Amino acid sequence: MKISPSLVREDEKKRFPDKLLQVEQELAAAKGREHALQNQLVKEVNDNQERFLFFLLLLIFGRATHEVVPPLSTILINLDA
Repeated sequence: MKISPSLVREDEKKRFPDKLLQVEQELAAAKGREHALQNQLVKEVNDNQERFLFFLLLLIFGRATHEVVPPLSTILINLDA
């Protein structure tokens, strides 16, 4: 005789309600940590991309502090020429 997985789950819910609640809470906490880490990673990648672009612009247009770095659209147009 084959037992349906849904029946087993219902039986486990009746026998182990506290354990099930604990596991569900741990899962929710792990998902929250994962979400926070993903957000942190996205922020770090964006910050590093901005720093790299700024560094690239300094290399292209010189390091003098009095120079104004032109907008990226101007740079891309000039590179196509």
